[in-house]
Amino acid sequence: RAEQGKGQGDEARSETEGGASATEAVESPPGTPLVDRRDELVGPVITALSRRLKRTLQDDHNDLRDRLRDNGSTWSDDLLPDEVEHLDAYATAALPQLEQAANAGRLFVGDESKGGPLSEHVVGVAHDLATTIVGPLRRRLIADGLSSADESAVAEHVGAAFREWKGERIERLAGDYVIAGFSAGSVAGSSQDIEWIAASAPGSTPCPDCDDNALNGPQQAGQEFPTGHRHPPSRSGCRCLLAPSD
Repeated sequence: RAEQGKGQGDEARSETEGGASATEAVESPPGTPLVDRRDELVGPVITALSRRLKRTLQDDHNDLRDRLRDNGSTWSDDLLPDEVEHLDAYATAALPQLEQAANAGRLFVGDESKGGPLSEHVVGVAHDLATTIVGPLRRRLIADGLSSADESAVAEHVGAAFREWKGERIERLAGDYVIAGFSAGSVAGSSQDIEWIAASAPGSTPCPDCDDNALNGPQQAGQEFPTGHRHPPSRSGCRCLLAPSD
C-alpha cells in the first residue's frame, strides 16, 4: 500500500479545492528539467484518469436514478449501494491509470524491471482516491427530510450532489493522485538515494514543508522526509517529485 505520509490522505480530502486542474502544467522553477520531463509523462495520464472518474460518476448517478425511479421517486438512504462496493467501484475504475503513473515513476528513477510488483503500492493510492470521492458524495446525498420531499426536489438534490464533482474539481483530484501514484512508483523503483524536488501548481510557490523536504538532501528511498511524508504530494496541489541523487 502506497503511503502518502502521515495524515496526507485527510489533508488531500480537505484541501482538494486548492490543487491544479488536469489541463494545467506544473510551474517549473529555473533549473528543474526533471519537473518538465515528469509533466510530459503524467499529463496524458491525468487527462485519462479525469475522464474515467467523470464516466464513473455519471454511471453512478444513472444507477441511483434508476433505483430512485423503481422506488416511486421516493428517497431512501437504502438506495445507496453498499459502502464497500461503492468504494471498490471508484478504486477499480482508477486503478489502470494509477498503475500507468506508477510504472512511469519507476522508470523515471531507474530501470522499469527493478523492484517487485507495484500492485500493493497502487491499490493503496486507488483506495485513498475512492474514499476522497465516495465519502463526501454519500454524506451529501443523505439529507434530513429528503424522504418526505416531492419528486422534483429529490431529483434536484441528487443531481446537485453529483454536479459538485464535475469539471475542475475532479480534474484537480486526478492530478493529485496521479502524482501520488507516480511518486509511489519512484520509491518502489529506486535503487539509490533520492532527493525531494520542490515544485508547485501554477500561480503558487512550494509550501515551506516542501522546501524543508528539498533541503533535507539525499536519503534512502522509502524513508520519511522531515514532514513525515515518504513521497509527494505533501498536500493537495503539491507537484513535487523524487529524483535520483545523482
